[in-house]
Amino acid sequence: MNTIMGQLQAKQQATPYFFLVIFFLFRLSCLLGQPSSVCLPNPVTDTTTTTDTNSRQVSNQLFSLIRQHSIYREKANWKALQVGFELYQDTARNPFTAFRWLFKQLGDFHSSVRYQNKTYRNPIPRPAHKAKAYNYLLGKESYNQVEVQLLQNQYGYLLVPTVTGDEKKTGEFIIAFRDSLCRKIPLQVKGWIIDLRTNGGGNTFPMVAVLDFLLPEGVFARVQGPSGEILEEWSLQEGNAYIDQEKVTVNGASCRKKDLSTPVVLLTSPMTVSAGEMVRVAFAARSNMIQIGDTTGGLVTSNEWIEINAHTALNISNGYVADQKGHLYTKAIIPHVVLPKGYHLEDLSKDQHVQAAIAWLRSRKK
Repeated sequence: MNTIMGQLQAKQQATPYFFLVIFFLFRLSCLLGQPSSVCLPNPVTDTTTTTDTNSRQVSNQLFSLIRQHSIYREKANWKALQVGFELYQDTARNPFTAFRWLFKQLGDFHSSVRYQNKTYRNPIPRPAHKAKAYNYLLGKESYNQVEVQLLQNQYGYLLVPTVTGDEKKTGEFIIAFRDSLCRKIPLQVKGWIIDLRTNGGGNTFPMVAVLDFLLPEGVFARVQGPSGEILEEWSLQEGNAYIDQEKVTVNGASCRKKDLSTPVVLLTSPMTVSAGEMVRVAFAARSNMIQIGDTTGGLVTSNEWIEINAHTALNISNGYVADQKGHLYTKAIIPHVVLPKGYHLEDLSKDQHVQAAIAWLRSRKK
């Protein structure tokens, strides 16, 4: 394979027949399961195309940025990856489909490339036995929608949705959530249920901002690079979220006073990913808390958004996140109480996760 790679690096002098031979050698080595091979999917099966003459230049720029910023950069064989990436581009109708292959080689399910209104990523693997539950939850996903209820006249139920949009939209979400919370939930409750089961990610900081009254002041997470270096600190101060010293929410404190003693249940599912998982990380700083439901989706990296131009951007996994206690999250988060079935969001009185949460809250003393 090293000989092949050396020849490929001189491919500008090669004939078209040589390319075909090398391509089939790559494919054969994959089929034989060679551990050192760079396995190429068949680009001929991808029917997407691009007519942008600058696409190759832009894609090469993106490759360099991935190499510089990826959390996986120190474990990757970049020489082999570049050879495979260039070969894929040479044979694909659309060179940007090579990024799906690249992210797959890195084992990266969270990064993506956005180019001309299309997104290129390595799809998250979904276990077959969880497909039914995932599809049900996906149909219930909402964006920036507020759902606050008082259950059995004593438990606050807060569904934290996928939150996306610019500062104006996320600010509107924070205001609407806090307004609903203050109107619908009395000052004294016996427990809180935070429902993250339909949370497909988005922006972490509005989510933790609306829950600030249940979380300690100060740092709730730290982003670590591949060598353990601290890239960022995330914190809550007087109702706003911060990245290091930069305030990233601007809607002030909740009407509720800090409540760090009332028990809290976090409900999770395979659809709980990314920012939804970061909410779970934030609550690791809190005592009297339990996670019930199913294992999260496992997109636990911190991502950096790099805008190249008006049509192109890179969303790159650049670090793992450690909670306030120093625990580093690199895999899906397993609940304290695992309940893989029993979803019934249409009627929470029939929802086994919610009912398990209420049973646990009843067993606790404030």
